[in-house]
Amino acid sequence: MSDPGSTPPPDDATGASERSEVIPPALICGSYKLGHEAHWIQARLSGERPWTTGRASVASDGWIVIETTGTTMHRWTHDPGRMQTMLDHFGPEVEIRSQGVLAIKFHSPDGSGERTYIISVGESPSPCPSGGAPHGPFSPTDLVDLVLDHGGFSVQARQIRRTPARGDKGR
Repeated sequence: MSDPGSTPPPDDATGASERSEVIPPALICGSYKLGHEAHWIQARLSGERPWTTGRASVASDGWIVIETTGTTMHRWTHDPGRMQTMLDHFGPEVEIRSQGVLAIKFHSPDGSGERTYIISVGESPSPCPSGGAPHGPFSPTDLVDLVLDHGGFSVQARQIRRTPARGDKGR
């Protein structure tokens, strides 16, 4: 599902680990900007209410049309094929949540309850970063660059290397 040692995709963090074999894994491009990978903090914060419900459809260029009571919203995803597969498999009903998140609920194949897929969506398209997901080790400057270029990061502490400050003898 994900590379060993990497952060699990947000849909795993929200209970979709028993995903139907029909749904492909999330496209991992290395960007946490809206419309790309959902960051685990974004996924967690999206659980705060209120939510709006609607019915979604997606075009091959990534544009999602969401019809709510009296409103039509347009959002974008970098992974329209996966979104289309989810809508085909689970139906068009979505929750429009805070933090740039669409949620699609489904019942676990093992009957253990309701699960949720979290999809990051943006108001405009943005390209995936060249080179894919970054790999460490990372200096503090690298981490700042990840925020600016990729919209955030999620790395293990062992992937961060200490860069001594001026006058620091290195501890």
